[in-house]
Amino acid sequence: MRIAYTTLLPREIEDAHRFLRPPLTAGYLAAYADKHRRGRDEHDIVDTIELEDLNADSKRITRRMLKNDPQIVALSVYVWNHFEVADVCRQIRAVNPSVKIVIGGPEIAFTPAQGLKNFEADWACTGEGELPFLDLLNTLERDPSYSASLPGMLHRRNLNGICPPAPLANPLDDIPCPYSEGYLRIDADTVADLETTRGCPYRCRFCLYGKTLESLRFFALERVRADVTYAIEEGATSIYLMDPTFNYPRNRCRKICGILEELNTNLEIEFATEVRAEIIDEDLADAFLRAGIKSVEIGLQSSSRETLKLMQRGLGTNHFIKGCRLLYERGIRAEIGMIVGLPGDDEESIRRTAGFVLDRNLGELNVYRLQVLPGSEYHKLASSLGLKYDSRPPYFIHETPTLNDDQISSLVEELEESADESNRVYEKVIKGIASKTKRKEKSRRKRELAAFAAGKPKLMQQPRVS
Repeated sequence: MRIAYTTLLPREIEDAHRFLRPPLTAGYLAAYADKHRRGRDEHDIVDTIELEDLNADSKRITRRMLKNDPQIVALSVYVWNHFEVADVCRQIRAVNPSVKIVIGGPEIAFTPAQGLKNFEADWACTGEGELPFLDLLNTLERDPSYSASLPGMLHRRNLNGICPPAPLANPLDDIPCPYSEGYLRIDADTVADLETTRGCPYRCRFCLYGKTLESLRFFALERVRADVTYAIEEGATSIYLMDPTFNYPRNRCRKICGILEELNTNLEIEFATEVRAEIIDEDLADAFLRAGIKSVEIGLQSSSRETLKLMQRGLGTNHFIKGCRLLYERGIRAEIGMIVGLPGDDEESIRRTAGFVLDRNLGELNVYRLQVLPGSEYHKLASSLGLKYDSRPPYFIHETPTLNDDQISSLVEELEESADESNRVYEKVIKGIASKTKRKEKSRRKRELAAFAAGKPKLMQQPRVS
């Protein structure tokens, strides 16, 4: 079968670097299908560099998607490209009504029936896509006129029916690496995304990630090594490890950092990821430094106990502060996110959260307005919690029992302004520390190599920061 895939860019891009990366989901779908269908399909993946050249022109994008006369078009939908995908789906349907359109992604998976009402698509994927997409290809090959639901794939004619969940790929290593298998290319000016884990150990009510997953699943360490090795050999200079909590569990994280240290010999590769600050100790912070992890995202969201309880999230304050300081001492940039408009927060508690970060210089503070995402617990509990929000993307909060719309908007503007100057100072200082610690780490490695060449035991000195 002939299949075209893409992840559309938002029309207005404030941070283009954030979006200009290979479409990993499309690569996974194509690689998994080819492995199990023994190359019976033609896969046309439209990458983000090509999409950027099309200038977000939906008509040009539609022509490009239909260039190779596909029988199926698969599109990933996110809160930031919802309207772009809807526009392209309408145009594809108008130009070639016989093309089967499949949509998936976090904007679809949790409310697939609503998604099919909003999009001119045939099927909506209700979770991870590899197995249900493979099932769909096999089914359509046997019966090209098939038009019903499958496990994990809701059909638009079955909006009120039952769509059982699809099984998950387990072990994850059954999914080939889309980079090394040739489905995605790595460009020096883009970020290469890699996964080592799927699932999240936490159940925060504002978030969607991993809500349909009962447990964590891991790529084998040798697979992680192979994927990172290939990315480096292909010229990647920036690799984002997409795990929602990279440092959980800690022992596995240390092993992965050891792999990165071996492969990142000159510390020229910059790794970034998302971590939980409370579970960073000195040993793990050292491992981050040796691996070449340059920056981490940390979700604080709020420092209010009442707000955190409503969110079903904990905060070990002292451990959080210690973890951030350990990163700071090593020149590892911490981007700390807080959310304005969470249930339980008021003006005073929100300002306290900002002060908690800025007064201690814990990291770069990023301020976000709460998005009540369809499928999240806050979305389900909106009425009982007294939340009013946009019914259309980006689903911004407008009112809570303790905040009105003007207060929320003013707080976001105020905190962004107050954080701006502090963030500039923090970034300047952290760059200086990073340069110093990088020189020390390179020097340590040279001494180890010299000692090894001389036949002496390997030095055990750790990259402590004086």
